[in-house]
Amino acid sequence: MTTIRAKLISSFAIILLIMISIAFFVLYQLDETNNRMYRMVEVSAERINLSNELMIGLLQVTRFEKNIIIEPNDLLRKAHIDEAYRHSTLVSQKLLELDQISTLQYIVKGLNEAWSEYMLVLDKIVALSEQSQVDAAFRLSDQEARASRNAVIMLAENVIKVNKENMAQDWHLSENAFQNTINLMIFLIILSSIFIVAISYLIIKGIKKRIGFIANAANKIANREFSSNGYKDSVKDELQPISNSLFNISKSFEEVTANANAVASGDYSADIVPLSRQDALGRALRKMTISLREATAENEKNNWLVTGQNQINYLLRGDRAIEELAERLIVFLVPYLNASIGSVYLLDEKEHEFLLKGSYALNKEIEIKERFYLGEGLAGQAAKENRTIILDEISNKHLRISSSIVETLPGNILIVPFTFENKPLGVIEIGKIGRFSVTEIEIVESLAETIGISMNSALARKYIQNLLEETQNQSEELQSQSEELQTQSEEISQANSELEEQAQQLRQQQEELKTSNEELQEQTQELEEKNSELEKAKRDIEEKGREIELSSKYKSEFLANMSHELRTPLNSLLILSKDLADNSLKNLNPDQVESAEIIYKSGQDLLVLINEVLDLAKIEAGKMNLVIEELNIENLVFNLEQRFKHQVLQKGLSFETIVAEDLPKTIFTDQQRLLQILKNLLSNAIKFTDEGAVLISVSRHSDDEIAFNVSDTGIGIPKEKQGLIFEAFQQAEGGTSRKYGGTGLGLSISRELASLIKGKIELKSNENEGSTFTLIIPVEIKAPQVKEIKKAPKPAEKASSAFYDGRKEYINYPSIKDDRESVNEQDRVVLIIEDDHDFAIVLQKLAKERGFKCLSAASGEDGILLAEQYLPNAIILDLSLPGINGNIVLTELKSNPDLRHIPVHII
Repeated sequence: MTTIRAKLISSFAIILLIMISIAFFVLYQLDETNNRMYRMVEVSAERINLSNELMIGLLQVTRFEKNIIIEPNDLLRKAHIDEAYRHSTLVSQKLLELDQISTLQYIVKGLNEAWSEYMLVLDKIVALSEQSQVDAAFRLSDQEARASRNAVIMLAENVIKVNKENMAQDWHLSENAFQNTINLMIFLIILSSIFIVAISYLIIKGIKKRIGFIANAANKIANREFSSNGYKDSVKDELQPISNSLFNISKSFEEVTANANAVASGDYSADIVPLSRQDALGRALRKMTISLREATAENEKNNWLVTGQNQINYLLRGDRAIEELAERLIVFLVPYLNASIGSVYLLDEKEHEFLLKGSYALNKEIEIKERFYLGEGLAGQAAKENRTIILDEISNKHLRISSSIVETLPGNILIVPFTFENKPLGVIEIGKIGRFSVTEIEIVESLAETIGISMNSALARKYIQNLLEETQNQSEELQSQSEELQTQSEEISQANSELEEQAQQLRQQQEELKTSNEELQEQTQELEEKNSELEKAKRDIEEKGREIELSSKYKSEFLANMSHELRTPLNSLLILSKDLADNSLKNLNPDQVESAEIIYKSGQDLLVLINEVLDLAKIEAGKMNLVIEELNIENLVFNLEQRFKHQVLQKGLSFETIVAEDLPKTIFTDQQRLLQILKNLLSNAIKFTDEGAVLISVSRHSDDEIAFNVSDTGIGIPKEKQGLIFEAFQQAEGGTSRKYGGTGLGLSISRELASLIKGKIELKSNENEGSTFTLIIPVEIKAPQVKEIKKAPKPAEKASSAFYDGRKEYINYPSIKDDRESVNEQDRVVLIIEDDHDFAIVLQKLAKERGFKCLSAASGEDGILLAEQYLPNAIILDLSLPGINGNIVLTELKSNPDLRHIPVHII
């Protein structure tokens, strides 16, 4: 009979064999998993990466393709051609690498064919551009080249899609193999346990119950049933250590399970303590719990900050009075910070003191300061130093927080100033029973800039409104005086006519009435006096007319100058918001990106409004001249169709163009002004048409005139409103601008521009039946028509006209720090001529992000000297500069043979 020892040895041998089998099986599965991971990471990921690089290279070639077409300079075009072919070589290399590692040969073959077709089209585009056939090159780029590019992109995306599917399939197989391995291991463990129980039963019946108990406990642990009370063994024998081990294992797993369930339900407060230095699972769970706890706290803080910023932006949005903005601000901030009391003070620039404009829960029985000066008290000092002050240990003499049933002292007073362009605008004071947290202080400080911008915008709107009202009142008063003088002039003229008739009768009766000669002399003297009065009245009328004309000129110049001054900070806002919306650093969440995009879009809308006001002001001020050039009618209509086709189709409308056969091939007019008029008319037709069609047709109006007709099937215009819509800031009805948007300047500018090019605009429309705007212009403008208004030169213009004496020394007008000390011949250099310090910093940052070194000048004199010394690759020029203005700088640059080739971007 076999001994227990032999049976145990046999049993352990079999168990060892099973374990070895499990080990070999696990190694096999690990090898298979490793192979699949290799395919995912090294093969599929590499194919995806190559496909992405291929598409990026294609986009680079496309960009240089457009530059080749539009670049008029031969040397720069040659540089663009070289860059395009260099990037195309890189794309070809990526195609070759993809071909070597890809199993999708049919797709790679298609990629090579599509790329070859695109390269053939690119060669044609280069050839046409070198022959100055820009229109043909554009058509080839927009049709054949686009089709080839789309084919390459589609096939590359197909490669990415197939490899992603392969990666997903390999991942699924790995998961299945892992689960199969776990199941087999559990099965073999159970089998080993059963085998041990059977051998033990044959060895001795006395330990059968013990072995069964241990085997049952092991099975429960294998099945993840962690109940430590069921594994506790009070019998002291050789098997007790095994039972105790099972008990400890179950107890440990039970604790881990409880902690894992707590974390899964969002409870990160439990602190998991590792059982030993080698307790890797305990350390991992502890680290995971701490990380989740910290991440949750940080997310809650960020969400709170972003929510507050969004709500503040919403509350301060719109055209509201200063007092309303202040009240809305403090009513939001105090409850949001869980505070109890607060106030807002704004700076009165006339009185140079801060006035109370908004409050929350202030106790009227306690004396509250309604005003204070800069530097006066803690609030005045905070505004002067532009820093936050937190006041602790409030005494009974200070402000108290009270309600109908309780009164207490605030624990903290938070004083936060807000500014605009480093100029103090106001102070916010908030009191809280407890203490302000760091996060609460951070949100108020982060909102200070937004509040400053909103308050400054409200102040600027109020200032502009006051100026406009004052100008309008003066204009109305002058107009009234002019009408009165005109009436007097007519009366005097009529009296003069009657007196002349009487004088004629007196001359005919002179012989018969010699006795009344003295009386006639007296009447003649009276007539001379009346004539003198009439001449004086005429001079007064002419003087009043000149005053009215001068008032209109001042208003136009004010609007033009104000529009330019607004665009300088607006350009900074647009550039920074666009940079944030692009999220190049990937550090903004979607809500923040969306907020940046809203700021960018609103800034663009404001820029369009400013440009429209500036155009209208230029026309009224007589500063807009004509550039007469030959213009092909068919090309004009084709360009308009390409520009608006996508917008029309996006609204579900049909778009037609008709060019009559009896038209001349070309006309002579100002192309820019004509395009601006037609774009305004087409934009209005699309905007006010929800269904139907938009039509533009060109026909002959007379022998010397042609007509551009823009028709739509939109809302139409009532008869009584058709004269009103051509006035500035007017539309067909009050609600139209709310429903469809717009400023009402487009048609007013179009009418003025039409008059400038010797044309006119006619309108035919019925309400709810659509509209037809007809622009009638001459076939040829013989000489430019310029509206001239005599005006005295400004001091700055006088100083600028006497400029440039060829100076060789820098004025060193304050500017930002640049790279002039480190520039060498291999660097790409951009020269920024801008006196606005903040905007210059923004431009410098963007230029450096694109690989340029920067030179900076804050005056025109220094800008010319830097250009002559360093010969930069490009120049950014502001027209409003101290000293000589931007127009003179541009003239100097283009008249210098060494500098005239440098591209200049006008701000």
